[in-house]
Amino acid sequence: VKIKTHQNLTIKEDLSRREFTINAMAIDLINHQLIDHFGGIKDLKQKVIKCVGDPHTRLVLEDPTRMLRALRFASKYNFRVDSKIIDIIKKHHNEINKTFTQKYTDKHGQPKTRTIERVSREILALEFLKGFDANPVMMIELLDSTNLYQTILPAEMVQIWEQAKKTPQPKNYHSEGSVWNHSMLALKNIAKLKNNSLSIPEHTSINLKLAAFLHDFGKVTTIKTDATKKYTYYNHPDESAQIAQKFIKHLKLFSPVAKDDPLSVSSKKVTFLIKHHMLPSASYAKEMKDKTIVKYFLQDPALGQELLQLAFIDASSSIKASGRQDYTGISRTLQKIQLAKAKLALMNKKKVIYPVDGNKIKKLLVKFIKDNPSILTKAENHELLNIARNQSGGKIIGLLKEKILEDALEHPHLYSTTRKKNTRSKQIISEYIEK
Repeated sequence: VKIKTHQNLTIKEDLSRREFTINAMAIDLINHQLIDHFGGIKDLKQKVIKCVGDPHTRLVLEDPTRMLRALRFASKYNFRVDSKIIDIIKKHHNEINKTFTQKYTDKHGQPKTRTIERVSREILALEFLKGFDANPVMMIELLDSTNLYQTILPAEMVQIWEQAKKTPQPKNYHSEGSVWNHSMLALKNIAKLKNNSLSIPEHTSINLKLAAFLHDFGKVTTIKTDATKKYTYYNHPDESAQIAQKFIKHLKLFSPVAKDDPLSVSSKKVTFLIKHHMLPSASYAKEMKDKTIVKYFLQDPALGQELLQLAFIDASSSIKASGRQDYTGISRTLQKIQLAKAKLALMNKKKVIYPVDGNKIKKLLVKFIKDNPSILTKAENHELLNIARNQSGGKIIGLLKEKILEDALEHPHLYSTTRKKNTRSKQIISEYIEK
């Protein structure tokens, strides 16, 4: 269908080109009257998404983007989608992936052809993100019930999506059922962050919501039954992170908005959250080293907060056959975080994580080498030779940086002043090299 412009187009004709009735209204500014030729007000009151005119023309012939937009509006405003629209999406969602060729002339005057997608991936990403951010559960349910996920996702991901509904979990820990049930319950339980008993912040990002949905999809590809007929899912967090990375990359969820936009997706952050989502709930949380606490929860406090949120959501969505959800590990992790914060405050008034940075360590190393030149004769100390020549030495510097941090967390009083910090750092460097 070709859309033609006309300067004398009437307002009714103009509004007839809109996709949905709730978008096909206008105001007569002279007479102060609402213009509603297509029943938009009625549909707003009834909370329903309907097409202006024929849904096939609007959603298939004119612009298949509108299929996803209908789901987005329904999710954002908690409306239902008219059955005629649902039927069209089920029958014609593959139109979204269709392409067409266009003839053009290049800058040298040569005739060329190019392939153009009917629906831009960036526009598709934005429609998905707006709906998913507003109401993750409803957006996923609509994608699922209309089969639209089959078009916007690659075949591998479609298979995982469908297998998640059949992938079982042990009933004593997951009486909610399949991996799919657990994932959808996780999306619903994002709301439980509000006024939670652990005082975990309730504000959630788009990255956290994506992580909550995808955090266990790796169970689909890692499920096995051991000798005792119990289910195992070894390395499923890593596998889930890889699936999430592919999901984000294929849909180009990182592309449609600026980095400071609330809908900005970071594949790195989503995969970090998924990879480590079990860490805060771990049974050994009480024995977790301060260095681990600093690395995962304090080095990037905002990301550490989201890791706690995801662990809380996961625990809230793991329904035991008997008894309440277990937040013991998270409580212990929160206690450890407060203790680590106190130690950091004792050793460093500037509120930076590492008491000594890489440049300072390199200077101390150069000084040590200068005072102990014989150390360079050892074959295993070739990295020190590079440092002495002012060349690379990042590996040993990074290792010493971590060792000094670990020591500082164990003995914060030895780092309370610059003088103490330098003395102790020299000692750590000396002990490590001479060992």
